[in-house]
Amino acid sequence: MRRIRHGMAAALAALAASVSALAAEGPSAPQSAVSLAQVTQLIVGLGIVLVVVAGCAFVLRRLPVIRSARNSSLRIVEAVPLGTRDRLLLVDAAGTRLLIGVTTGSIACLHVLGGGPLPVSFGDALNQSMAAGGTPGVTRPAAGLPAAGGAS
Repeated sequence: MRRIRHGMAAALAALAASVSALAAEGPSAPQSAVSLAQVTQLIVGLGIVLVVVAGCAFVLRRLPVIRSARNSSLRIVEAVPLGTRDRLLLVDAAGTRLLIGVTTGSIACLHVLGGGPLPVSFGDALNQSMAAGGTPGVTRPAAGLPAAGGAS
């Protein structure tokens, strides 16, 4: 709030200084009126700027977040939303694929996909998991990974 107050005070001081400078110059020649073409040009230009800003905002919202973790050994391969706040994540952790369930109250490792070539997509990973064990269930994660059932 102080910054806004100081900014407003500075703007008012600058306005007062410019008004006093104009008053000191004396009467000047009358200025010509603004034409309709100038007003139209101003409105069209403002509209173009607003459309460009809205377009940039839309594009930036659609782009994935650029992270500087290119050399990281942990990466989210694919995410599937199950509801407004629940989702399944396929995570690549140092060459091991993990199927992780994320809810509002917990994060659980649902299945560890190890050995063999890594699947390219979430659908391939799910099909591979279903074929290997019938129905996907909770499995114990590999050594060094957190246990399923809690976000610690």
